Amino acid sequence: TNGEPITDGWFRRRLEAAGVDTKFIHGFSVELSSVIKEVNSHSVFIDIHWAPNSPSCHPPGLFLKRIVCKELPERDESKWDVDVKSYSVESNFLEHFAPAMQDLVHLPAVYYTEHNTLSPSSLSSFLTLSELLKGWEHEGSFLPKHSLSSLSLLAAFHSTTWDCKDKLELAKNEMWERGTYWELKKREGEGMEEKWEKVFLPAFSSYKEDFFAQEDVKQMARLTRKWEKEVNERLWERKKENLCVIHGDYKAANIFFKEKEEDGEVRANMIDFQWSGVGPPAQDVSYLLISSIPITENEELKSEEYEEQLLNCYYSSLPAKIQQNYPFSSFIVDYKLSFFEVARFTIAYFLWKNPSPGDMSKIRSHLPAGLQRKCPEQCMWMLKKHLSILQEMEKNGGQVSDDL
Repeated sequence: TNGEPITDGWFRRRLEAAGVDTKFIHGFSVELSSVIKEVNSHSVFIDIHWAPNSPSCHPPGLFLKRIVCKELPERDESKWDVDVKSYSVESNFLEHFAPAMQDLVHLPAVYYTEHNTLSPSSLSSFLTLSELLKGWEHEGSFLPKHSLSSLSLLAAFHSTTWDCKDKLELAKNEMWERGTYWELKKREGEGMEEKWEKVFLPAFSSYKEDFFAQEDVKQMARLTRKWEKEVNERLWERKKENLCVIHGDYKAANIFFKEKEEDGEVRANMIDFQWSGVGPPAQDVSYLLISSIPITENEELKSEEYEEQLLNCYYSSLPAKIQQNYPFSSFIVDYKLSFFEVARFTIAYFLWKNPSPGDMSKIRSHLPAGLQRKCPEQCMWMLKKHLSILQEMEKNGGQVSDDL
């Protein structure tokens, strides 16, 4: 990022510093088609040419991600502050947390990080050199095997920092004190009621007229605003235990899969830690189910049965010691409160942008967009679940039960 050319020698020095024996490397090459220039970063895939007699455990290639803010599209300095914070969070995660997780969690190996956080933020720069996930693939639509694998991986990821005071204190200082990008203090819902009533309902209500004819549904945005602060407080401010480092953006676009030829086992791998930080683990679980797992499309189970199977998969994948101190009933309460937060954010920021079923179908192939934004059936499942949580809170003075 400082203008130094990235040469063969540059790669070798970084790999050797990370413990990679480079004497078997003949050279490096780049396919121009792999260069990706996005709004927030520039990246490229680098092939490593290994000698025929090289060890089999070597990295097949490298992924170079480079962020030089002055080379990216202009934005307000306040927006730069948030973006640069997220870039810094990812660098800190890769430097301080990822190496210790490698034995339990499938993460790309990290060989080098460089971060220069400056003031103003628009002068900052970041660079990451990591393992290229050759043979790992995205899945635009999760089958049950992908869903279960991603939840098992998530449980392993969470368990590495669960209630570890030193690690969580470091995470608070080096990453987001509250992980995720949808948390209320980061994304308030001003104007939610008007967008719900004047944009989304007129465009979408014909899809399920009986559901949208209910008065509580018409008032869903207002009821959500009524309870949003209390839910946020219960999740983030009163909670002193059963916290961990959460991914904060755990969705299909950030998960890769690889199927073993010998037994068909599907393994999952995760990337993109810009919104990682401290939080209740159910935040990641609820976001994954809402954004990436087609709950209504399971051919063998009803939606509520499939949801319960998925939650049991995550919980049963946690170590026994964690389960002893965190009953399944407590997890379900956290899940429902976290579900509320993700649904609140979706209603406030996204549903009005593509409000009709036809609008949603136009972005169906856009991987980064969550299923709740591009699949009418998934959107309906989220809204029905959110409605049931709201009605329970209305009936019980803001409390939710451990009943799914």
